[in-house]
Amino acid sequence: MLSYDGTLSRVRINLTAVRTAIGADDTGVVERSLDQVRWSTVRGGAAVSIAATALDLDDYEFSSDVTNFYRVTPTSGTYTDNITPSLGGAVWLKNLRFPFLNQVVYPSDASDVTRRSLGGTFDVIGRSYPVAVTVMRASAQFDLTVATGTADDRNLLIAAVSTGDVILLQNPPGSGYQFDGGYYAVGDVTETRQGVPWDRRWITLPLTPGGAPRAGRARGAAGGPPGPAPHPLRGGRRGGRRRRRCRARVAGVAADGTAIILTGACAAVVAANEAGLVPPKAPARVPGGVLQICLL
Repeated sequence: MLSYDGTLSRVRINLTAVRTAIGADDTGVVERSLDQVRWSTVRGGAAVSIAATALDLDDYEFSSDVTNFYRVTPTSGTYTDNITPSLGGAVWLKNLRFPFLNQVVYPSDASDVTRRSLGGTFDVIGRSYPVAVTVMRASAQFDLTVATGTADDRNLLIAAVSTGDVILLQNPPGSGYQFDGGYYAVGDVTETRQGVPWDRRWITLPLTPGGAPRAGRARGAAGGPPGPAPHPLRGGRRGGRRRRRCRARVAGVAADGTAIILTGACAAVVAANEAGLVPPKAPARVPGGVLQICLL
């Protein structure tokens, strides 16, 4: 059921083999674990089709040089297998949205690690000591310099970071490079050339570690949800009264195109006004239930 493809550094899960085992088409969940106790869903594996014509599911986020356990859970049972993918000591830079840009990179240097302070001190008139405002520090940041020997290598690396996505760096045991693998947001990229051959470049990547991009979403900031959050009904004060904090969702549009249907615990027209969905003179609030907003 499992195989490793070293071209793009991926574990391939053969769902057709699972279809053969269960003898019928189905849907299921594909998960990965290192200890068979804590399981995480493989990216894209929340609801996969298990059929004779099903495509392989590729996992780029495996843990290298250790045993990875996989299980596929259709309605008829659970099917497990394991594999130990090895990166052969090579460092891989992966773009999870465009995996054809995955590549082996050759680090040449790493800067000192910085953990920025988000607090500050403020002088106060009439006292000798400043006031300190303290807060948890930012995550560790450092610059990783990568060497490219050919124009093709340079162009591939630039393409991988030009999408603006969070990257995955996999630094396997025994590579000799003293930096942690994981998910990183890339800052302003610097490219330098020194001497000949002319195609040789040193590309510096400012890296800020964070969490994995949310499954099912293309882009994301390290450690945070990818893209803007849904428009909330913002809390605040208007006319001395505190507005209730709640959310409204667009449930659909009437068949004749004359109404928008909102649902929510408090489907307020105020939020629709802020989003530009209804005229300013629409009713201010409708508590609970289903709300129809006429389009003018």
